[in-house]
Amino acid sequence: MDLFEEDPEEPELDLERLREAILYVCSLPQERRDISETKLHKILFYADRRAYFELGEPITGAKYIRHQFGPYAEVLPDTLEELESDDAVAVRKYQISGVELGPNVQHCPQVFTRPNTDVFSEEERKILTRVAREIFPLNTTTVSQKSHDVVWESVEPFAEIPYYLSYLQVTEKDDRDEVMDWAREKAQELQEEG
Repeated sequence: MDLFEEDPEEPELDLERLREAILYVCSLPQERRDISETKLHKILFYADRRAYFELGEPITGAKYIRHQFGPYAEVLPDTLEELESDDAVAVRKYQISGVELGPNVQHCPQVFTRPNTDVFSEEERKILTRVAREIFPLNTTTVSQKSHDVVWESVEPFAEIPYYLSYLQVTEKDDRDEVMDWAREKAQELQEEG
């Protein structure tokens, strides 16, 4: 496959688009009480991955790490803090299952600022909306478990998940085997370099 002969460059983070993607997702009409940071990590990951696969470029360019609870956008916690200090969101904390503050606390942003959707193409907005609506109804445990897919499994724990692993989404058996082999080789090379 010609597409996989060269090592693709990893996209760069576009912080403005990340901020607007957060605001956009959190403003979608939905039961926002449980749009947790955990769900945001997964929504952004899947939206970036789909955009990279379908459009050739991710929406935000954020780097994602293989965390034990699924893909984790390294820059998301700091970006939420910045949005909060800009009065664009308020991050509320709540306990899961009545557990006192600790590792079972969810951070849920509530949006006070309208997102600038002009930074996205119509296709990108559709991807963000579609992914968010797929994830919103799920609880955080289910979202985390579902994120442990072939892409997540292709890298070592706490390693970066390269965007080119998005090609593991192909569905034709012949292409999937070839892409899987190529993506795993590239992931291994990236880990050895790092």
